[in-house]
Amino acid sequence: MSEPEDPSVPGDTHGDIDTAGIGRSEWLDQSTAAGSVAMSDLGKVLVLRKLYATDADGIGAIIPLSQSSLRLGRGQKLFGSHLKDSRVSREHARIDFDSERDTHKITDLGSRNGTFVNGRLVRVERIAAGDLIRIGDLVMDVALVSPAYLGWKPSRESHLLGRSQALWSIHRDIARVAPTTVDVLIFGESGSGKEVVAREVHRLSRRSGEFVAINCAAIPPDLFESELFGHLKGAFSGASQAKQGLFRAAHRGTVLLDEVAELSLAHQAKLLRVLQERAIRPVGATEPIAVDVRVIAATNVDLDIATKEGRFRDDLLARLRGWTLRLRPLRERRADLLPLATRTLSAMETDPPSVITAGFYEALALHSWPANVRELLQAIRFASIRCEDPEGRLTAQDLPSTVTSPALPPVMSAKVTISEVPPGAIPTREELIALMTSYRGRIAEVARHLGRQRTQVYRWMRQHDIDAEPFRTQGANEEPSSE
Repeated sequence: MSEPEDPSVPGDTHGDIDTAGIGRSEWLDQSTAAGSVAMSDLGKVLVLRKLYATDADGIGAIIPLSQSSLRLGRGQKLFGSHLKDSRVSREHARIDFDSERDTHKITDLGSRNGTFVNGRLVRVERIAAGDLIRIGDLVMDVALVSPAYLGWKPSRESHLLGRSQALWSIHRDIARVAPTTVDVLIFGESGSGKEVVAREVHRLSRRSGEFVAINCAAIPPDLFESELFGHLKGAFSGASQAKQGLFRAAHRGTVLLDEVAELSLAHQAKLLRVLQERAIRPVGATEPIAVDVRVIAATNVDLDIATKEGRFRDDLLARLRGWTLRLRPLRERRADLLPLATRTLSAMETDPPSVITAGFYEALALHSWPANVRELLQAIRFASIRCEDPEGRLTAQDLPSTVTSPALPPVMSAKVTISEVPPGAIPTREELIALMTSYRGRIAEVARHLGRQRTQVYRWMRQHDIDAEPFRTQGANEEPSSE
């Protein structure tokens, strides 16, 4: 029986590796998991990676960038299938290798809706790893990837949602350490998903007990031993009944010590003893009780620095660091954005269902996400509630200003003058920006210039993810003319 589709995850297709322009390199078993591609002798590979499309087909697919030209246009075979995006011109853009500068460049071929690199409309632009490219409703990025990552697809049972190379690396390390009894230390920025990684280690560990998460920063110091190791009835004032403690609750399972760097030195010493003896002594007890637990510690603090400064015991660090997993921040995991956003919107069950557009995704991909996944999920929920589109189409303007404000001012840097936009024309994004700039966001005057109704101008603005407010603000802040 075939596996049921998960509606919260964008669809995948076979042919995740488009072999156009590879040259002499040979790609093997393209649709299977990591390690199926025999290119380890070439080191890392520069690729064009598909991050967003309206049909959600083949997300995560790649095209290796070689010294051959790569044409981007409607009807072209890209990422394993023919591009059908109506907002992409048949001859939209071309990527070439510049041998003199040893770099690639993208050239717009006079497309109707423009070519964008990192949110800016471009004619010719050099591109490198990390750059974001949008043509029509297709969003891609340039990435430098390991050959073993190519063709990888995560398991549908995994707690970790995404397709980034950083997440692939975490999956690979988890697969190595999870079946063992080794304790694990997870390092990552706040909100990057350390607890999710810990749950995945537990899921693959085949341990029969529970997964118990402990926030070390939230435990009152005087209740530390009672919470973790339990207590006997009458052990102290108010102990009207016995308590087993979180370590015993996780017997034959896994304990996550989140924010472990927040423990005092005295509590660190008690934790060290438990790790050494694999036994706990409840408060008021005289005999230790053996516990079979796997300990995972998580922190956003550099514990090597903390030990040098005397804030963390080096012997405890040595015990915890049986295996270290370093979770990369969300800003380095761009290919995880769409699956995370899709899953979040699916859980909200709005009516009509929220729909991610290319402009919305582009805004997500260009933000640095200082608070990581936690910030992303809040921004997605905010946008879904704020959206007023009758079809539920999310645009960049639905996101919080903390996400979009750095990206909005550059839209006023268009190099087209309004004299180049003839009446009756269907304006490109660049031409519409020029009109909005010249008329200071006054929709009626833009409509009059084009000989169209204001409702049509508003439709074009939604299509190009253009907000009138920044243009009006710019006009209000300009010095009045002395003439």
